Amino acid sequence: MRMLSRPRGEHWLLKAASDFNETRASDVFVVNFGGHYHDIPEDDEEFKTDMIPVLQDMAVLGQNATVIWREIAPTHFPAANGSYDSYADLDAKDLTPRCTGTPPKVFDRNEWVENYVRDNGLEDRIKLLRIYDMSVPRGAAHHTCHFAPPSTMKQPRMRNDGRGAASGPIDCRHWSETGVVEEWNTLMLNHLCPIEIE
Repeated sequence: MRMLSRPRGEHWLLKAASDFNETRASDVFVVNFGGHYHDIPEDDEEFKTDMIPVLQDMAVLGQNATVIWREIAPTHFPAANGSYDSYADLDAKDLTPRCTGTPPKVFDRNEWVENYVRDNGLEDRIKLLRIYDMSVPRGAAHHTCHFAPPSTMKQPRMRNDGRGAASGPIDCRHWSETGVVEEWNTLMLNHLCPIEIE
């Protein structure tokens, strides 16, 4: 269950889950939220405010089902800190069509979620799928670098530098369906079906 924008009202997750049959022990909910908040401290506070009801809903669902929080994945926009905001502030002459930025853990919302789960004793109801660190070195796996159809998001357009650079929006937030996402799925499968060694 993925929230694509900021929630309008609380308990959107429980409302979404209520569209299905009654929750059973065999159900698995993978929740990801928060990728499109801006890289400013004020947005960190808004993220926390918006995230608390999401975590509360996850804890309720986790009473009867397996609930997994998938970390917010890194972005690799070609700017100082790999964020869309830092990229959007660049002059046209500095724009490049590749996802090459290295994102530091400055606005670490993933760590805040992990601390919230631990501090509130929710480890038995909410599992953590830690995909951030393993995805940091994989900037070339974003849509832009795989020549996927351009994103419809309103992003700065790439300028043609006369050497054949791509023209169109650059997407260093979303990932191609193969590669990194498959690694996340493998990690999740290992969480769900641990191998017992005698």
